[in-house]
Amino acid sequence: MKLNFYFLILSAFVFSGVEALSQIHQEYTVDENGRVQFLRVPSQAPQTTATQSLNPAELNLDWSSPDENVSNHQAVDSWDTRLAVGADNSVNIVYNDNHPNGLQKIMYRQKSQGEWSEPIFVDTGGEIGGRNNHAPVIAASPNGDLHVIYTVWAFSNFRNYMGYSYYNAATQSWSEGIKISDVEGTIDMFDVNALYSTEDNLPVAIWGYDNRENTNVDEIYMTYFDGESWSSDIAVSELSDGFTAYRPRVSSLGNQTSIILYSEFINSSQSELRYRIYDETTHALSEGKAVDLGGIHPTSYLPLLYNDGNMNMLIGYVQNNHLVFRIAVYNPGTDSFALKDDVFEFPNNSFRSTAWDCNQEGDCGIIFTDYSAEQINYMAYSPDTGFSEPLTLVNEDPSLDTPFAGFDSLGNLHVTWSDLRFYPGSGFLVREIFYKEGKNLSMGVGDVFEEKVVIYPNPAKDFIMIQTDEKFRVEIFDSSGKLIQTKSISGTTRLNHSLSSGVYFIRLNNEKGSLIKKIIVK
Repeated sequence: MKLNFYFLILSAFVFSGVEALSQIHQEYTVDENGRVQFLRVPSQAPQTTATQSLNPAELNLDWSSPDENVSNHQAVDSWDTRLAVGADNSVNIVYNDNHPNGLQKIMYRQKSQGEWSEPIFVDTGGEIGGRNNHAPVIAASPNGDLHVIYTVWAFSNFRNYMGYSYYNAATQSWSEGIKISDVEGTIDMFDVNALYSTEDNLPVAIWGYDNRENTNVDEIYMTYFDGESWSSDIAVSELSDGFTAYRPRVSSLGNQTSIILYSEFINSSQSELRYRIYDETTHALSEGKAVDLGGIHPTSYLPLLYNDGNMNMLIGYVQNNHLVFRIAVYNPGTDSFALKDDVFEFPNNSFRSTAWDCNQEGDCGIIFTDYSAEQINYMAYSPDTGFSEPLTLVNEDPSLDTPFAGFDSLGNLHVTWSDLRFYPGSGFLVREIFYKEGKNLSMGVGDVFEEKVVIYPNPAKDFIMIQTDEKFRVEIFDSSGKLIQTKSISGTTRLNHSLSSGVYFIRLNNEKGSLIKKIIVK
């Protein structure tokens, strides 16, 4: 049996304009074994969005590193990538991948010390290992453990159940996959699932589009691991109101609490953003409440905890046919939301999907795909200066999948996405998973070098002296993050230059670490 129809993938994307949704759709087939194949349907969206190469000084990220192919499986479709940065600053990526045995599997790779591990299956063991599995999400615990959830094809009504795999950092081993939802065949494979780790290193899984209560209405459920076993499924959305709930998001609030956000229809054509507070100790949920943003109804949202103890959301909504970005702040003390004054408005509501994360200083990096311009872009947000203008990172045709991003403790921003650079142009999709790093130019990795490296004169004019006993690779960047010069040095070295007046950053790297120095050229 096959399904073959057009649909709007509302749940797979983070930000979208209303008119753009009507222009971008996907044809797909699902066979009796749960294998999904997507057919590319070209969009007719206008090529109207322009970007500018502006990178604010708050982050000083260098994007000159090349794109890295994570899936490296160019003859088949790879999609639905997710990313988590470990406590050791390792980059952990999961994604869907097609395989010659006819199965769609959940793959995992790690980048540590600049090297990628070999790809492995994480959905192994029992019946999970022999099923088509989709929609992976990964989370990292403070102790280095990794948690992955995904939907498992249940051979029932084209629906799924929730599977889970676990990496034990102490034993450096992966568990076999297990089923963690109470029932089978009730979860839609295309919704955005949510997963996070508690302060006690325990996973909490949340998912939407579960129709067990009423086959005509989808709800949101969650389950938690208490250290010994998974709980029974807990309904997050209201089961008795007869309205569909979808797209759950979760963010820690600290003090062993978290906030769960989700959208729920309030009539046949309108939905509202709602939330509940989860207590990680008692496992109790607060009463569900609507998010009051003064009449603004976000089309999507990304929650994130800042260092100041408040939960901040990047929200998107359509106004006057423009797509608008705002920041909404949740205050746990008053149990209320407030909008910040900062606004970024796109000149049209062209279809976009978005990821964001913030560094330890509270400055944030936003990654968004622009389907009409066929670009993947970066934009910074600072609580002090607001939104920057976008900077184009990738000039490849992005897929409709959502990108993901995460900062490490050193202030580097890691990004993963899928695009169509290897797609032949017709027939079923061939997507590939890519990764790129925005290297932090404002924070040194090795403070041990501070007393061993002297750079002078500063300000400089005709030359720069680097006085040290170490061997280094030297990189010079301008204030926008563009790489200007590279050179290997050993001992004290004079660098003659023809740099124009301005602010530059000198990065020195060797096997011991890295050091960033700012220098002014007159």
